[in-house]
Amino acid sequence: MAQISQESLHLYLKHEKRIQLLERRRTLQSYQVKVDLLQQLEVAATNLENDRQRLSQMLKAVTDLFGEDELMTIKDELLKQRELEGLLPEQEEYLDNMNRLEVCQNELKATQAQIEVIQKEIKVLSKECEELAQLYQDRDNLLDTIFGGSSGSELEGQLALDLEKLQICKQQVDHTHFKWSQALLMAVTYIFTDMKTPDRYEHALNCYHTTYRRAGALKQWIELVIKNVINHDLDILEERCHEKFAQLRKERVRLIQQRMKNNTGKDLILVNENSRTAE
Repeated sequence: MAQISQESLHLYLKHEKRIQLLERRRTLQSYQVKVDLLQQLEVAATNLENDRQRLSQMLKAVTDLFGEDELMTIKDELLKQRELEGLLPEQEEYLDNMNRLEVCQNELKATQAQIEVIQKEIKVLSKECEELAQLYQDRDNLLDTIFGGSSGSELEGQLALDLEKLQICKQQVDHTHFKWSQALLMAVTYIFTDMKTPDRYEHALNCYHTTYRRAGALKQWIELVIKNVINHDLDILEERCHEKFAQLRKERVRLIQQRMKNNTGKDLILVNENSRTAE
């Protein structure tokens, strides 16, 4: 077994402090949910691009004849004609395809913007995950060196196991929290997408008017679930993890102090996480 010194304890405390900071940020969980979200957005962007190409192809004859820059002018003329004398079936179909294309382009643009934001967030989180993984490895190697590859005590082993179980539960609740929050965010995003397209105003108004009460109830229900259930569970798990983490850290510090006392005959005294040795 390697010689234990005050530097060993300093290093352990340094690792634990940084680990706790990154864990409280939910670094690993955030990285995973962002990766999952990116995959979903990329699939959505691919589907939207396919729809855009399909709709563009359906409008190709008019585009080739008048040019793409004239599409909005043609659309305005058709809208005026609809109000005055109505449209032929093929004109209605053309106008509908133009509206669909505009909505599709807006959704694609919004999705691509989301992808860019998520990619930047993943880049930052990826570095923090690598740092956290290295900290775990360095801490475990240090503890293996101090305790000879086994648990420092039965209590230390049990506390480590309890903390691991709590962290797994917290990760699952974190993931649930993200899914529910994302559902609420996407619902709001689609509303604003509709509002960006003038020809969607009436359609959106009709849809939201008929579903107003249900939408309001759904929004209230989602917010209540997030606030009263998921956040409540997260707060409890966060507190239990913090308590268990503190207990485990205290036990490991005690064991390190005990090992150093046995090996050197010196006491390692902690004062506000700064250590000093005493004869």
